[in-house]
Amino acid sequence: MPATADSPIKAVLFDCDGVLQWPVAGWIEGIDALMERGTFAELDRREQTSAVTGQVPFRDVVAEYLDELGETVEVDVLVAEWHKYDVWADSLALVDQVRERGVRCYVASNQQSDRLAYMRDHNGYERHFDEQFYSCELGVAKPDVAFFTTVLRGIRTPAEETLFIDDKQANVDAAASVQMIAERLDPREGPDGLRRILLAHGLLDG
Repeated sequence: MPATADSPIKAVLFDCDGVLQWPVAGWIEGIDALMERGTFAELDRREQTSAVTGQVPFRDVVAEYLDELGETVEVDVLVAEWHKYDVWADSLALVDQVRERGVRCYVASNQQSDRLAYMRDHNGYERHFDEQFYSCELGVAKPDVAFFTTVLRGIRTPAEETLFIDDKQANVDAAASVQMIAERLDPREGPDGLRRILLAHGLLDG
């Protein structure tokens, strides 16, 4: 599909958390409050180490951690905390506008399998994106450059014609290292920041 008259970009990759959706207020504090000795920070570290690349189911990661500490909170209760986020409808509306201009749009996100299953049941992203790429299914996670080269092969689009938007600078730098056009979105800007980036690249009407 050709690029629009205003932009050479033929495809846009959108991260999820921080770009399309965001945990509810007090999310981390709520997880910490459920445990007597455990912390979100340690669970997050373990999640990022194995669950986001699909090596170990997240429920197993949580169960092992709780068992180590002798915590009494149930695994299902703690895992459900990862489902507490809001999808930004205004951001999805922007995605729809970009697609209407003939530019393909994709999700490119680090997610563990349990949260991904919940997202697929509740987010409706299939109505807004041409395809979705998730680390737990690819077996590699951002900022590993292999994540980006794998996705580029999947979308069959040259890196220099692909825009990647993420809230983490390390991921943006990794995408740029393989010649993708890469932009960081501050989550505090939300849909307004996303609109600014898309406008700057000629992907929306002013």
